[in-house]
Amino acid sequence: MLEKYLQIPFERFLLLPMARRLERTHIKPDILTFLACAAGLGAAWSIVHHGYLDGIFLILLSGYLDALDGFYARKTNQSTSLGGLYDVLSDRIVEAAVVIALFTVDPASRSLPALLMLASILICVTSFLLVGIYTKNSSTKGFYYSPGIIERPEAFVFFIAMLLMPQHFTLLAYSFTLLVLLTAKRRVKQFKDRNILDGNSLITPS
Repeated sequence: MLEKYLQIPFERFLLLPMARRLERTHIKPDILTFLACAAGLGAAWSIVHHGYLDGIFLILLSGYLDALDGFYARKTNQSTSLGGLYDVLSDRIVEAAVVIALFTVDPASRSLPALLMLASILICVTSFLLVGIYTKNSSTKGFYYSPGIIERPEAFVFFIAMLLMPQHFTLLAYSFTLLVLLTAKRRVKQFKDRNILDGNSLITPS
């Protein structure tokens, strides 16, 4: 939801100037995707070794590079299906790595909250991909994008809050899990309502 309100100024002041510089280097967008993934894994490594400020910086860097790769690809007409695949896969790798790293800080008390966070992410991503498969893409992205309550910016806000306020980790983790599950529920409901409105038959399991 934050992306809806911050996208225009974020792109204008933070992404566009860097994209223009990158155009002169002829760097490929996939390189930015891999760097975003590397920064996210670096954040997880820092968290495991109690470098929380470094972890926060690398989480923010990963998020910035993740936004930059798609923006740069679209601006330079380099968007590809393979690039979209790398992007989605990189996002999930980073999220899983960070949640696992947060768990390692205090395994005794964080096992259930961390497990529920991972489960909610799995459910939400499944809903995202299935809705994308069965919905015609009319957005500027390489695939149909259905926004939700919790997206990457919100997830990173939660991760950073968990690092800054470790005493509230359990509350934040359960709140995150609930909001992610509500995002999946909302996405499925919107898809169902749209199909009913269009008169299309819904796919049901055999």
